[in-house]
Amino acid sequence: MHCYHVVTNTKHRIKWFTDEDLAYEVIDSIYDCREIYDYKLLAFVIMPDHLHILFVPTEKGPTAEIMKEIKRTSSIRINKRLGRRGAFWQEGYYEDILDGLKMVMGKIDYIHNNPLKEGLCEEAEDYLFSSANKRWKKDWDYL
Repeated sequence: MHCYHVVTNTKHRIKWFTDEDLAYEVIDSIYDCREIYDYKLLAFVIMPDHLHILFVPTEKGPTAEIMKEIKRTSSIRINKRLGRRGAFWQEGYYEDILDGLKMVMGKIDYIHNNPLKEGLCEEAEDYLFSSANKRWKKDWDYL
């Protein structure tokens, strides 16, 4: 299993995701792209100015295509909502390949605890824009 931890930032690190509606646009894009590329979603968190996502790609699309589509789709939706044009995300992204269940579980904990470290919530499960919140479906049965 090759699992990818990807981090991408908003352009100029603007804290757009203090607006709940914009954070939900990214989450909707993650799940819509999951339907297209059939990747296994293990974790995500939308922080005020960046996104962490952990997934296992399938033969339907490599990491680069998945990230391009998540960023493209969310940019279109967010720009439309804001009545703006132009780049929303910084170019590129940081990618870390994880091998083994222990590394994957450690990264899930890291992702889910990110809002706690930043003082955005008191319990990881309470943060609305994270897969730690029980409202979001994860593919943990894949592990």
